[in-house]
Amino acid sequence: MAKRFCAVCGKSDTPLINNLCPECFKKENRLIVSPEPVKILLCRNCLSYFHKGKWISPRSYASIPGIIKDAIETRVISQLKKKGEVIDVDVHVSFQKDVDEGSEIPIEIKVKGRAHPSLPFYEEIYYTKAILHLSLCPSCRTVVGGKEKAILQIRAKERPLSKREVNIINDLIKEELEKLYDRDKGAVVLDIKEKKGRIDVYLASLHAARRLAHAIQLYFSGKILETQKILGVSRTGKTIIRTTIRVLIPPFKKDDIIAWKDSVYKVLKIGKNSVKLLSLENYSERVVSLRRLYRENIDILEDTSVGLVMSVKPPNVLVLDLSNYETLDIYLEKIPFWIEENTSLKLVKWRGRIYLAPLARR
Repeated sequence: MAKRFCAVCGKSDTPLINNLCPECFKKENRLIVSPEPVKILLCRNCLSYFHKGKWISPRSYASIPGIIKDAIETRVISQLKKKGEVIDVDVHVSFQKDVDEGSEIPIEIKVKGRAHPSLPFYEEIYYTKAILHLSLCPSCRTVVGGKEKAILQIRAKERPLSKREVNIINDLIKEELEKLYDRDKGAVVLDIKEKKGRIDVYLASLHAARRLAHAIQLYFSGKILETQKILGVSRTGKTIIRTTIRVLIPPFKKDDIIAWKDSVYKVLKIGKNSVKLLSLENYSERVVSLRRLYRENIDILEDTSVGLVMSVKPPNVLVLDLSNYETLDIYLEKIPFWIEENTSLKLVKWRGRIYLAPLARR
């Protein structure tokens, strides 16, 4: 019988695979296609990197070399073209000096696998390089250019925002943007204007503006209205749009005294879709749709003072007005449990009549 031998090296004392000894077969059939140099596009501002058509935010705890290493590993592994059975890939990046625009970074790739099922698993080493390019991602370009993509307007219906509301809104903005920034580098306030109880927030990210609007809406049970304006066309032919999002919060706040449909109420609670009111006529509670109250005329009653209950003799309550020390004898058909001697309450004056309301709980 004719003796078989390797078609490349002539070896005859080993099993052949497609007329090649195992070593020659490995050389002729690499585990992967030799990798090309990879280009790494990195945002010089936020350190996001470009991959498969989108910008990837880095891990917040990573160092700059760590971010570049992650970007290189992601790009290298995604571009590998396998020829054999591959079970493991290890990418080693070596930084020999500080990197900058155009830096070439050596890469070592260890691939474990086999080129044929009859072979045991083995390791191959490949070498290539990464070329670093620095730029600005779209979000950072917008921030650096100071051009807002969205304006968030916060208003209260038919009244200015209170100082407390302004402080809460500022805290909400700070908290929400901190949560968003790792995923959205445009979650940055370009400018904020507060004037006469109104707030305008200029943002580089429409997504961030919508998230802020939603957070404020939830907190204050507000309404959201979104409008868009076409500003022009970019050099690439893309339409430039600026979005304005308005959050309208109710005309009243919790514990406000309001006049509605010729009756006086204290606002006990503002929910997502409804408001709980306490009638100061008969001290009954009722729940009203928030949408309904947005449509109707509501007056906030400011003519109030604090009173001290001197005596309770149904149906009369004797109250000392602490603003002028006048004693008031008030007739009530129903005396609620919170009206007791030596307790404080709120006196509300409207249309020549005095109403009694519980003080706000602290």
